[in-house]
Amino acid sequence: DVSKGDGRTVLFVSHNMASIQALCSSCMVLENGQVKVPASQTEKAINQYLQGEKNKVSDGSFALRTDRQGDQQVQFLSYEISIDGNNKTLMFQSGKQAIIKLKFNSKFGKSKDVDLAVSICKSSGEIVSVLSTKYLNHTVKAQPGENELTFSLQKLQLMEGEFYSNIIIQSNHVIHDYIREAIFFNVENGDYYNQGAIPKRVINSIYFDYAVN
Repeated sequence: DVSKGDGRTVLFVSHNMASIQALCSSCMVLENGQVKVPASQTEKAINQYLQGEKNKVSDGSFALRTDRQGDQQVQFLSYEISIDGNNKTLMFQSGKQAIIKLKFNSKFGKSKDVDLAVSICKSSGEIVSVLSTKYLNHTVKAQPGENELTFSLQKLQLMEGEFYSNIIIQSNHVIHDYIREAIFFNVENGDYYNQGAIPKRVINSIYFDYAVN
């Protein structure tokens, strides 16, 4: 347990924005062992950290990501997100189809069964949901060289807000590539219930399909 009122100073190191926000009164950001953002208000430091991560992936390529984990035998190359299968975007809309396309490269000399997963997180770090090929019992056969996989959400249930995704690819519990804060996107409210009106704005919440009898 970490207490804010017992007269101690605790150094807490984490990538979990929700925990940092809850536990820390001040915060600094480190990158490659260097101070990127000096000690400041926690909210300010978090915002600057997330903005820096956004800049790393703004073009959809993971080529510059040196903070990966895994043996890199299968490696993410790039991503693309779109609404209803149309033009590439950084903005989804509630109630519309949301598509996340991932390209990855396999260094194995033959076909390899792998699992891919994408976690959907609030900007605060809380995980909203996880999209996983394993949950659908979908076998991904990675061929030598470049491969592509698409996750499709037929009706996006997220309300307006800022979100990001961590991505992982593994096989037999061996992690090949794992990138934190890999994909950043915004969601704008839409007419989720097709009633000609947009519900009251509630940041980073979720729509439910329900019936009234």
